[in-house]
Amino acid sequence: MFRGVKRGAQAMFSPLAAWLRRSRVRGSARLEREAAEFDERGIAVPPLRLRGLVSGRDAVEEWLRGGAQDACLIRELVERHNGTMSKMGSILDFGCGCGRVARWWGDLHGPAIFGNDYDADMTSWCQENLPGIAVKTNAPEPPLPFDSDTFDLVYAISVFTHLTADAQEAWMRDVCRVLRPGGLLLFTAHGQIFTNHLTDQQRELFAQGWIVVRNPEVNGAQACASYHPPAYVHGQLLPNAGLELIEAVPGDWTHGQVWTPMVLQDKYLARKPRD
Repeated sequence: MFRGVKRGAQAMFSPLAAWLRRSRVRGSARLEREAAEFDERGIAVPPLRLRGLVSGRDAVEEWLRGGAQDACLIRELVERHNGTMSKMGSILDFGCGCGRVARWWGDLHGPAIFGNDYDADMTSWCQENLPGIAVKTNAPEPPLPFDSDTFDLVYAISVFTHLTADAQEAWMRDVCRVLRPGGLLLFTAHGQIFTNHLTDQQRELFAQGWIVVRNPEVNGAQACASYHPPAYVHGQLLPNAGLELIEAVPGDWTHGQVWTPMVLQDKYLARKPRD
């Protein structure tokens, strides 16, 4: 899916690239000072400042490869239970950031692709640089800026990992609201392999099935880190939102070419009941 990156005018090809030539990044002055980069399809790459906010300071090629890998893993898990994603009507990247994963859905053709994030710099960059994806800015608290019963699939990659328990339950209920009956939610969580970040007391709580949240005072920021025992997800988080678990896949240090949230974090696929 990804074979490299080119800079500036070297990537100018195809009608899409011609459109990009006419559409410069118009964000903050800091964004405008950075040299524009494009992938081999002619689609703009976010500046380091935005990439760093969501996935560290990865080099461009690694950042692109990781996003492509996560898109493949999402597709593999969803299609194992629901058939081809191309037949869906609409898909939402919840907490899309600067489009690390959403940029890779160009080959789906069928479904409408949406994204949302609370960071206006992120959403503005996506709106101006990622054609074919409708991105909206949401408030720090629910509701999402979408109608009820809208999406066939919502995926949230490393989003609930940075929310307090109360915030997670509120957002989970709202995600259920915007899903169509029978629609799917795929989200990731810090599972067992991340418990080395916890104190002995916190690991004991985790082992007993309690969610552990570090730095809850900065809810929504990277410094706020939540750790989800499977028992909590199965027994509380999903049922309280009215969602049914379909499959849980533990995080795995050994899988994948790039260590990304879809590889390292636990993955949960759930469904909104049809009735």
